[in-house]
Amino acid sequence: MKQAESSRVSRLQIAGVVIDPVERTVLSDDLEVPLEPRAFDVLLYLARHPGRVVSRQELLDAVWHRRVVTDDAVYRAVRLARSVFGKAGPRVIKTVHARGYRLAESVQELPNEPAKTRKFQQFVRPSAWFWLAAAGIISTVLAIVSVIGLKFDAGPSALHSGAAAESPVPLAVLPFEAAGGGEAMAYLGRELAAELSEALRTHRGLLVLGEATSRAVAAGEELTTAYGAGDMDGARIVSGRVRPSRRAVRVQLEVRDLQTRRLVGSEAFQWSRSDLSQLKTALAGAVLRQLSIESQVPPGSERALLTPAYERFLEARHAWRGRAPDSLDRAAALLHEALELAPDFARAYEALAAVYLVMPSWQEVDGEAARFRAYSAAREALRLDPGLGEARAILAEEARAAGQWSAAEGLFERALEDDPHNPSVLQWFAEFQLMRGQLEQAAEKARQAVALDPMSAIANTVQAWAAVIAGRNDEALLHARRAVALGLPSSNIIVAWAERRRGDREAAASALESLLRPSAAIPICRSALLGNASVVEARQAILDSRRSDQLAVIYHLVCLAMLNAGDIALELIDRQSPGIEFAILWAPEFEQLRLTPEFGALATPVEGPPTTATSWPLRIRWKLASR
Repeated sequence: MKQAESSRVSRLQIAGVVIDPVERTVLSDDLEVPLEPRAFDVLLYLARHPGRVVSRQELLDAVWHRRVVTDDAVYRAVRLARSVFGKAGPRVIKTVHARGYRLAESVQELPNEPAKTRKFQQFVRPSAWFWLAAAGIISTVLAIVSVIGLKFDAGPSALHSGAAAESPVPLAVLPFEAAGGGEAMAYLGRELAAELSEALRTHRGLLVLGEATSRAVAAGEELTTAYGAGDMDGARIVSGRVRPSRRAVRVQLEVRDLQTRRLVGSEAFQWSRSDLSQLKTALAGAVLRQLSIESQVPPGSERALLTPAYERFLEARHAWRGRAPDSLDRAAALLHEALELAPDFARAYEALAAVYLVMPSWQEVDGEAARFRAYSAAREALRLDPGLGEARAILAEEARAAGQWSAAEGLFERALEDDPHNPSVLQWFAEFQLMRGQLEQAAEKARQAVALDPMSAIANTVQAWAAVIAGRNDEALLHARRAVALGLPSSNIIVAWAERRRGDREAAASALESLLRPSAAIPICRSALLGNASVVEARQAILDSRRSDQLAVIYHLVCLAMLNAGDIALELIDRQSPGIEFAILWAPEFEQLRLTPEFGALATPVEGPPTTATSWPLRIRWKLASR
């Protein structure tokens, strides 16, 4: 630390934790909490600057004295600093998206005491334990009373002042109506609304719902979220109309109360097409003004982009949402065009990584080549903008595929820190935890994803997988059927599995008939399920199947589970890079298989340096961490 800092020797108390700058100790309940030197310095620096956003660069200058270290080193030190506050850590040291960290608790300076006195106080006479216990109980009661008081005193004013609220305002952003511009500009209304949702998602006090859920809310459909049924009270709807011309884009923005449909406020924009990438920030500011919420994004923080590149990015995102093979190809082509026009467009690289990542699930392509392109694009996105949560989650998937489970978990955690309300990141993290056999943690992440977008077919599918693998069949049926109704027929495989467990073979067979892109082995599996073919025939059909794409492997593994023929399941798994299909093997039907050494080898994290099969960034990261 700097000399000026070290000379200020007062002990500091934050949320019951005492920091001693002289002895470089951290005490919690009079017990010393071990903390690495860099993490201690980060904690002390934040304590010296409470309430102020401290950027990563500022921490690098103050703690590492401008030594060249990775962002991950800063993130790790912050995570360790948070750990001294237990579960309250993320609330005490808050992440401010794309800006840095802020100590949210007040700091109290304590009088200095001689070191010998403090050390002597650790050896209390036995007769004093009663008074210590009594004091602890009284303090706990007072703390509970205080928290309850705060809870009941906090009203709408706390939310509108920008403070963290327990019940954020639900906000449904509808796709804007597009008028004019012809078919070529039809994507603009939907994608500008999606950009607005992303801009609002990081603001405290708002629960920005996913697009599918926003449509349902606007239509008056009944929803149940993680916040409880009926929590749409106080919700607002944002809608708009877009009329593009050759030189400008006109936007009429409206904010309405969900229950009464009363107009809360509106604003009109005449925005130059030459500066289109700045429009979402202006729209977000207008929404926040109508809701009396202070913006947390400093003016001018959004980098301007060439409009042709930005428009190709928006059109690519629109094509990507379609998930059809030809639309994915078009999305990739548009993003490559955008990057030719703007080579430092970080979000375009992030979007390109997402396109390549999903291609193996929707097209018959070389999965390894597609994933390599996804990981390369994600690395470039993070090089240009380290705060992109989806790009970091994609690199977490790369680490997972290389067997680097711990590295992957850390990357997922940081991705959620950078983008905590991103349903995609939550879904990917849930899938990762399913693969690790962390079924309850995966279910919680899946529930959070569904809470943000209850009407999303993909979010419901992830929660259905989490439930069926854990053996919760009713919950699995609920979400799988919802996913099917929302347009994802491949979720019928979960319906079939849950119905088979409930003893209804006819319902299971019917669900198999409704699968998306079934393999040639599925009809034989269905016949075996109904007793019209033998299990041996079904097993052989699965082994002989020419379909080895991820969707087919998932179908085949579930068929083996339904036929109690899981002993050959490992023959379907890619040993070099097992995918999400590996999560199915944590289901009850594969319990005996999990006792085999072959399963253990796949489920065990890679220790030591990555193998030659591991991508070069992971090898470099391991070498840096091992120094």
